[in-house]
Amino acid sequence: MINTDFISAKKNIRIKNFIKEIIKKNKLVNIEITKTNLNKFLNYLNKQSKYPKIKKREIKPKYIVQIKTGSPLFKVFINSKKKAPLIFQRFFDNAFRDFFKIKGVPITYQFISSSNPYSD
Repeated sequence: MINTDFISAKKNIRIKNFIKEIIKKNKLVNIEITKTNLNKFLNYLNKQSKYPKIKKREIKPKYIVQIKTGSPLFKVFINSKKKAPLIFQRFFDNAFRDFFKIKGVPITYQFISSSNPYSD
């Protein structure tokens, strides 16, 4: 979601609010979320949500780790052998943004299928 606000430097309208918003967005872009908080998010998601079903199977996130800040990048390990469907990606993104209250900042996720170590 992109916020739009009209300003006027000539009439000095909403300049202070604009600068405050820039500082706030800069803090959000450079946010570093701890592993503890990421795990709390996954626990919350597991308790609260019914995941979207793909061919009668729920795709669930198992583990999440933040790779970089600047434009936040997260690796999300899921229980699916295939690529995460778009419906799950949107569901996860919306839940993540609501939980951490991150709006108006681009977040990138890499959904990776985790292998079962006991499958052999």
